[in-house]
Amino acid sequence: MKVEILDMNGCWVDGRDRGAEGRVEINGVEFNFDLETEDGMTSIYINKEENFLSFYFLPDRSYVNANLEDAEDLFMLYDISDEDLVIFDTILTAVCDAGYEIDLDI
Repeated sequence: MKVEILDMNGCWVDGRDRGAEGRVEINGVEFNFDLETEDGMTSIYINKEENFLSFYFLPDRSYVNANLEDAEDLFMLYDISDEDLVIFDTILTAVCDAGYEIDLDI
């Protein structure tokens, strides 16, 4: 699986909380990502506009979020199999490398 961070914007960190958003390319397909950390627990979601599920089931939204830790979400929404959490780790590492690492000692 090829995963490449395209850009990050809107990043912030405050002790054990943080947020980051940007774009990531997964196997040649571009997605938006949203990373949220609350009290040291991180969740990352990906989405892309013009998802077929948003057209049929959520017509008021142009995208549907898929949790990177939910294999069923990833497969059903975006036909991605990421059993080793490569995408999650790549995004998390890039956010930390950019200086948005949380302080677990607080």
